[in-house]
Amino acid sequence: MENQNPVINNAVFKILRPFVRILIRYGLSCPEFVDMARQLYVDVANKDYAISGKKQSVSRIATLTGLSRKDVQRIKDGIENGNETTPVPVNRANRVIMGWLRDTEFLTKENKPKIIPLHGNQNSFEALVKRYSGDIPTKAILDELKRIGAVQETNEDKIQLITEGYIPKTEEEKINVMANCVSNQLETINYNLSHPSYAARFQRQIKYVDLSPEVIKEFQEFSKERSIELFTEFNLWLSERKKQLQISDDDKPKGQVGFGLYYFEKDDVGNE
Repeated sequence: MENQNPVINNAVFKILRPFVRILIRYGLSCPEFVDMARQLYVDVANKDYAISGKKQSVSRIATLTGLSRKDVQRIKDGIENGNETTPVPVNRANRVIMGWLRDTEFLTKENKPKIIPLHGNQNSFEALVKRYSGDIPTKAILDELKRIGAVQETNEDKIQLITEGYIPKTEEEKINVMANCVSNQLETINYNLSHPSYAARFQRQIKYVDLSPEVIKEFQEFSKERSIELFTEFNLWLSERKKQLQISDDDKPKGQVGFGLYYFEKDDVGNE
């Protein structure tokens, strides 16, 4: 089965090029990637493209994916036997930072994170950790936040938040962030491709070429500062709405939302 649509073919090459650079950097071979792609094709075709009221057959999955029925059955059996990759749980340290940035108990009147005492039942780092990290010990969270440079201790035995969010340091953490961010952005793009413009989800970017290194550096700092302000505002808004929802004890179905911005910079402006 051969796709003759040059538009989608060119789009795939553009999307996959930076991704393949990452795969090669971490030693994931082409055959290994192809095996993963086959599994995903089968899984997505099985779960997302079934005909309503009908059981998804191996023959239909083979038709949708271009794989043989034998390969589809083998891959399908492997997925059902638990060989599918499981998602990584949300980082507990990140939960604590997000709570510190949006919970009014730990914010000043200007909505800035308070400098809080290490111990205490209220308004303390110990109380913050207990509220947002579950059963993880306070010292373990503190050590992790120190490791990533998110907090510092003051002379008064208090803890100060010195970062605007959870900044991953290890390669494993950075890869997990990449997976979540790229996946969410592609989900939005997929939604917009299948809906009319008036119903599209917000998706914007700006791009200027032929800028001097000085202007690029200045914009990098300016965009970071304003983005942090915007994310802080969104964070507080969603936090307040969530509290209101919990107070009302609404039994309606629950969902999740989010918002992402990204900065990019290229030297090869001719290779668009």
